[in-house]
Amino acid sequence: MMKKALLLCILISQLGFCQVGIGTTTPNAILDIRASNPLNPAATDGILIPRVANFPTTNPSAEQNGMLIFLDTQVGINKPNFYYWDHPNSKWEEIGNTLDEAYDQDGAGTGKTITADSGGVLIQGTDGLQVTGTHGSGATLSLSGAGTKMFFYPRKSAFRAGGVSGNHWDDSNIGEYSTAFGYNTIASGVYSFASGYQSTASGENSVAISNATATGLNAVAIGDNSNALADNTVAIQGDATVENAIAIGGTASGINSIAIGGIASEDNTIALLGGSALGENSFAFAGTAEADNSLSFGGTSEAEYSMSFWGGEAKSYGEIAMGTYGQSYIPSSTTSFVGTDRLFSLANGYNDFSSGFVYSNAMIVLKNGNVGFSIDEPAVNLHIGGAFALAQGQYTNVTTDNQTITIGDSSHVLLVSNNTTTTNRTILLTDGMTPGQLLIIVMGGNSFRGVELEDGSANVNLQQTRELYGGDTLTLIWNGTTWLETNYSDN
Repeated sequence: MMKKALLLCILISQLGFCQVGIGTTTPNAILDIRASNPLNPAATDGILIPRVANFPTTNPSAEQNGMLIFLDTQVGINKPNFYYWDHPNSKWEEIGNTLDEAYDQDGAGTGKTITADSGGVLIQGTDGLQVTGTHGSGATLSLSGAGTKMFFYPRKSAFRAGGVSGNHWDDSNIGEYSTAFGYNTIASGVYSFASGYQSTASGENSVAISNATATGLNAVAIGDNSNALADNTVAIQGDATVENAIAIGGTASGINSIAIGGIASEDNTIALLGGSALGENSFAFAGTAEADNSLSFGGTSEAEYSMSFWGGEAKSYGEIAMGTYGQSYIPSSTTSFVGTDRLFSLANGYNDFSSGFVYSNAMIVLKNGNVGFSIDEPAVNLHIGGAFALAQGQYTNVTTDNQTITIGDSSHVLLVSNNTTTTNRTILLTDGMTPGQLLIIVMGGNSFRGVELEDGSANVNLQQTRELYGGDTLTLIWNGTTWLETNYSDN
């Protein structure tokens, strides 16, 4: 009877309009099927869609577009589920709730957003999360402005994670193949990397970490307020502002300069541990190298090609200075060789902390060859500002007459004699080593008798024959062939 009524309704619907109700007398649609008890439905309340164990061998036609079936066994990769015929694409389409289906079917924007306001999104299992895309293709980034975010941007192959207070991660501030982490970081250069707090990597292949700025090609800046501002620069807690500069805890502002705890302000300079390399091609280690091609190890080098060590001040061209608190002077030239300027200076000044600094030079060598000890301006080849003494040289016991005393390179000879006779024993001298060699002969005071050096004997020219007794001295100088007397002291 039901079949006849349904068939009758279908026939009538061809001529007019008919609504069929099953389980109700007031249908609200063409076909309205009600459960026997909506609050406590029976196991048979429902509709059975045609069940199949395989898809039809012959595809349905356009007239069957949208036809529904239920596949009750797995066929290939198709799992048991509801399928409908998608005629435009000539395939049976599974009805499901995958992310891809939500993205594809729910319309623009609807299937692309998850509002996680009741707990975070958790991905469990062993396979993790994989994201793919096509570089240079796809929609422009829709995220902009302030917020806490994490995203991969396939159009530029870029990644971001952290937070921003403005446009730091807007599309215009995202470099291709770049990465940025932290807060208010900007990685706008191609292949750039920025992390930490307010770091900016705007140069190609640049790196900025922890409130640093890297603007040059291949620039690296690490540490608070560090700046690598030119190509191929490195700044770690420092500033490298020109090409190929390296600054670690310092400032490198010259091309190819290196500053490690110092200042390297000119091209091709190196400054280490508080040093300042201020002239081109200069080097400073805990000192100051002010002039071109100068060198400083804890001193001050003020002239070209000068060197200073341990507090020394090198003021003239090519000068080497060592020591502390030396007497200062004004050189004739800092850029050229002048004979009266210093070649070497050794200072021995000090601070006694009561009367102040005591300035003094132990030794000065001028470029003309003059050497001074305890004098600032040596006027002759050897200029001594005070007394000097020769250390005791060889000790010789005169045991026979005409005994030869070997001089060699000695400047002082001490003689003693075991003579017990009433006459002095004579001595002879070997030649000196070089013209100008001084020789002081001293007779020991404990000798019983003396010795005698005869005037006119081989290689000796005296004012007269000299007899030496205890405490007597005879000073000679070698002229290249002869020992000449310069002084005799009869004590």
